[in-house]
Amino acid sequence: MDKNQAKQQVICQLLEKVTQDFMQPHNRPPAPPDAADRDFLSQQEKMEHLKDDMEAYRTQNRFLNSEIHQVTKLWRRVAERQKALLMKLYNLRNQNKE
Repeated sequence: MDKNQAKQQVICQLLEKVTQDFMQPHNRPPAPPDAADRDFLSQQEKMEHLKDDMEAYRTQNRFLNSEIHQVTKLWRRVAERQKALLMKLYNLRNQNKE
């Protein structure tokens, strides 16, 4: 009977040890409870910064597209004026030849 009780104790101790080993592997120390929270908050903060950066790039892109549009309009106007002035010049030259 003492033998059975001793076996039962050994089995219970081994079962406890296996359970502890399964729950906390020896190759890595248990992490503090809020390390995961800090990592999550850090990742969340990085995401917020990236979202802000993305919005800033979008705003900058809209501004630059607007500037390109304005410059293109100005360039077309200048090209049209230049063409009109050249036509006037040719007409004046033709009138002077006559």
